[in-house]
Amino acid sequence: DPQTLWLPFTVGAARRLDRGTTRLRDWLARRFDRRRPMRHEVETNLDVVRPLLPRPVDCAAARVEVNVPQAARESIARRLADVGISEEEPIVTLHPGAAWRPRAWAPERFAAIADWIGAHYDARIVFVGSEGERDVEAAVRSHARGSVVSWFGALSIAEVAALLQRSRLLVGNDSGIAHLAAACGTSAVALFGPQDPRRFAPWAPPGKVQALHHPVSCFPCAQVTCVRPERPCVNLIEIAEVTAAVRALLGPAAAVVTSGRG
Repeated sequence: DPQTLWLPFTVGAARRLDRGTTRLRDWLARRFDRRRPMRHEVETNLDVVRPLLPRPVDCAAARVEVNVPQAARESIARRLADVGISEEEPIVTLHPGAAWRPRAWAPERFAAIADWIGAHYDARIVFVGSEGERDVEAAVRSHARGSVVSWFGALSIAEVAALLQRSRLLVGNDSGIAHLAAACGTSAVALFGPQDPRRFAPWAPPGKVQALHHPVSCFPCAQVTCVRPERPCVNLIEIAEVTAAVRALLGPAAAVVTSGRG
């Protein structure tokens, strides 16, 4: 924003590294070369700090990582044991919420995905969300036919990371939880609506993330008030597309998923 861009000049900074200059340089390059792909935010942020790095960094080799505290892993192990999930049982985590509601896929569809995974894979389903998403939890519970574990507002962010590290797969909206899953090395199906997955998809090695998206005429948007509230753009993603993405990451339906993260 203009205030941030002007700040270095007001404090007399000798050097200035900022996203605005990097983004403008990329925008101009794409104006002159239409074949130039849009840069991911990770690539943009690396470009911002590149002048300070002691040696060149290959963006393709860059990895997003998170260190999960041992206490959080132990806490999740206890919680899973309390609901009857053993250490050997594979887990699929679903996150149906989003900080910006126009990003959120319909909760009844998440319930349908949970039922489908439960019917086709030897995996336990765990729903996660914040305390402010209790309405989403209620909608999921009212539509899900199979057995699920629901931990809305029950976990710290470190415990969510520990759960994701323990999971074979995350299915979730465009949110921080999807990025956390990628940082934990967990495969993810990320559902996009108002934002562009070319810029904001979870950063992960090839084959680890399936980002689903259907661009519309009003995309991208401010994500505050949807101009199509009867069917937000994220809901253009069909259940069949999500099940196909799940199958691509977990393997053929009816497979027994018992090994480590997928």
